[in-house]
Amino acid sequence: MSIPGGDLAGVLGNAGVAGAAGAAAGSGVVSAVGAQFDSTFQAFESCAKFVFDFVKLDIFMNFFQQISLWFTKFKFPEKFEKLFHKFMDFVSLVWQFVMGITELQIFYAWAIVSMVFFIFWLIQKTTDPEAEVKGPNAFGWEKRGTIWNLWVYGLVTAITLLYLPSITSGFKVIFCFEGLMSPYQLTCYSGKHWIHFAVAMVHFLFIGLYLPFQVYLTINKYQPKPQKYDASGEIFDLSYDKDKYLEQYKELVAADKCPYNFLYSGYEYGWSAYKVITMVVKMLLIIPLIPLFTAALAPACVSLAIVTVYALCSIISSPFILPQDDWIDLSARITAVCTIVLQICVIKDVLYPPWDSLALSVVNFANLGIMIIIFLSNLQFVKVFFRKKFGKLKFSPGMAYNPPIERQQRIWHRFWRGLFSSCGTLEPCFDRLNIMENIFRRYGKIEYKQSLIPPREDIAQARRMCLEIEGPDCYFRTNKREGKTCWGRMFITPFPFRINMIYDDNTMLELKDDEVVEFYRQNFFEQPVTQGRKVRMFLRCLNNETVNFELTKIVPRSEGGPKEEVPVHFHRGVLKVKAIANDPFANGFKVKIEFQDGECTLSNGKVLENIQYKAKGTTIGITESFTLNEELNKLLNDPENKHLIESKWPALVERIKLMHDDLEEERREDEEILSYNFWQLVYMNDHVPEDELIEYLNKFEQNQNVHDITTLYKQDLDGIYSRLKYYDCHPAIATWYCFFDDVALYNHMLNPIADNPDLFDMANSTALAYHPCTMEELKQKLEERGLRKHNGKGLFNDTVLNDLEQMLKQDCEQAYTPPDPSKIPYVSPMSQALLADTRCSSTPIMTVNTSYIATAFMCCI
Repeated sequence: MSIPGGDLAGVLGNAGVAGAAGAAAGSGVVSAVGAQFDSTFQAFESCAKFVFDFVKLDIFMNFFQQISLWFTKFKFPEKFEKLFHKFMDFVSLVWQFVMGITELQIFYAWAIVSMVFFIFWLIQKTTDPEAEVKGPNAFGWEKRGTIWNLWVYGLVTAITLLYLPSITSGFKVIFCFEGLMSPYQLTCYSGKHWIHFAVAMVHFLFIGLYLPFQVYLTINKYQPKPQKYDASGEIFDLSYDKDKYLEQYKELVAADKCPYNFLYSGYEYGWSAYKVITMVVKMLLIIPLIPLFTAALAPACVSLAIVTVYALCSIISSPFILPQDDWIDLSARITAVCTIVLQICVIKDVLYPPWDSLALSVVNFANLGIMIIIFLSNLQFVKVFFRKKFGKLKFSPGMAYNPPIERQQRIWHRFWRGLFSSCGTLEPCFDRLNIMENIFRRYGKIEYKQSLIPPREDIAQARRMCLEIEGPDCYFRTNKREGKTCWGRMFITPFPFRINMIYDDNTMLELKDDEVVEFYRQNFFEQPVTQGRKVRMFLRCLNNETVNFELTKIVPRSEGGPKEEVPVHFHRGVLKVKAIANDPFANGFKVKIEFQDGECTLSNGKVLENIQYKAKGTTIGITESFTLNEELNKLLNDPENKHLIESKWPALVERIKLMHDDLEEERREDEEILSYNFWQLVYMNDHVPEDELIEYLNKFEQNQNVHDITTLYKQDLDGIYSRLKYYDCHPAIATWYCFFDDVALYNHMLNPIADNPDLFDMANSTALAYHPCTMEELKQKLEERGLRKHNGKGLFNDTVLNDLEQMLKQDCEQAYTPPDPSKIPYVSPMSQALLADTRCSSTPIMTVNTSYIATAFMCCI
């Protein structure tokens, strides 16, 4: 019997859906978007990411979809449903009330869209950087255009937003929810319902399970790994330095070019997969709603248990980097728990009309208000406005100043970063400096120092020789490689020196020091290895060439009769060497010969010709060790094959040599911009004498622009050394300087600070940082400017100044004597452009041509 609308065509044939699709197709939106390029797309990308903050959007959508999900099962009070049902459904993409769409049509609409988008994403992921090729020939995300990154952002966002609506609709089909099949006169689990059931199961496996798995793999693959060491090269102690650790991780995420950045950038490192957890929780919330639960109380209690555990997990973990996101999520989680608790009270007749609707409405309206207020209050322009008007002073954590570290970072490091970043000819040096900093923070100061000079002569020799064979056809054997190939491609990380072995099975191993020596020994002195390398290179010469190779294989054939196994003779075929990527020097080495000249004679006497066959590497004698054997000798020593090898050998050797030359030139150019020695001998050495610094820059650095620093910026070099001398004249001076540097660094946007540049602008000769005075004099100056009240309150209140006074007293006590006013040095002028570190602040670090006339010993009074 024909069932109206029971097949796929009937389900997708809704006139409203067709009309909406036609209107969208003819609207010209696609062509209009496609006409925008370059800066337009960059501006749109920035705007889209600002408006659609993925983390906040995800929190809002999770809440709305969760409440909307409960509307499908629970009978909420009538007034509450009138207020929220359609709104929650619309925001959650449950559009049954739009254009008369049935639930089955909603399922197919979202299932098709989500599966098509997901397939697009999987196809696109095959071209992601480093998905196949690793090493010097790998390309990064920066080579992708803005349009590509915006497409990825929009695609993955759409897939994750459609996850719950599509899975919910799929569960309705699988468990045959009430009313789902009635518009089509279908019976559950019979007839054509099984077709819809099969589609829903495929959708569940593909979207419900495989999508979260792919999201997890993507996050795990592309998320930056936190650096182990701080700016001083000391290993992080998370019990004390968690804030610095997270701040450093945020810097890595901010510099991350990966378009999947939005999946993990809003979460702390240990909770980067929180997005996947929310997807799993969404699916769990559907389970209590299936028709197997006939009564209303049981599914409500199960839902309460799920959302309670989820809320506790969220509260305890605080997974978001920004506190505002934690607060928004907390509000949503608590509201979800309260909503289901109130619904249980309604089911148990604890709440009666109209109090039930009122209570649910108040809870949800309050939550929406709180979420919106938190969101709006943390917009940058809102935060800046309130900070300017009503902000309090902020300082470094605990105002715990470590004089040697502060000296290095506040004065010396800022000078070099400001110099390299502000002078056009030195910008390449700034990029090199950032690379060195990343190495320093990943490996620490001890290993960085040791990497400049090899610890032993045998290691130094091994490093030099390994540079000669960098590339394909390298070998390294370890105990863990037993039963696996030990051949692959090797590339070198020049600093700190590492050998990166990428095996043919695409696993990777990093080698250093003694392991480098062992690599050198195996590849240069083990005869089977050197022979195996030649065999692989011979085979590369024969790649895509027609070779002679006599082969007989027993192949089943049936030509108009019964199948029989007959010996087939092959003579010539095309040899192919396949790597894991299109790059001929990529890792991977699968050899085969494609024959097309096979011939055999059947039992009935019929002769068959031109039989095709693909012979694998093992068939032609290739083993994991690539040792010579009878079959390989037959292939390589055939006169015609040997002639092919000899004719192509010089080109192969020349190509490898060009690759080596290119790598060597690239590394030499990097060293010529700024050497790795600069970091250790200059950047991290703020006590280097000025004459020695000038000698080093002129004699040991190769960049002429760096040489010019000693002449073009000689006044600035003198200025930075005079500042260091001032800082060193007494511990109390150092603390005084750090305090007011903090005032300028963290509080320059406050109106009272901005309105008094003569006191707080570090580029101003009258700044307080350079004029130590007694605490009473300081309070008087601040009161005259309205920065402090007579009763000890105000911006510079007693709490702040008492902390400063206590630190100054401790400095004087530890120094045994107050500083001599006559020995406070003069600070010479510097270019203002060099007084700021663009990485952290636009605030200059020191004044120009200041006169120090105050008595430093009065700081202790």
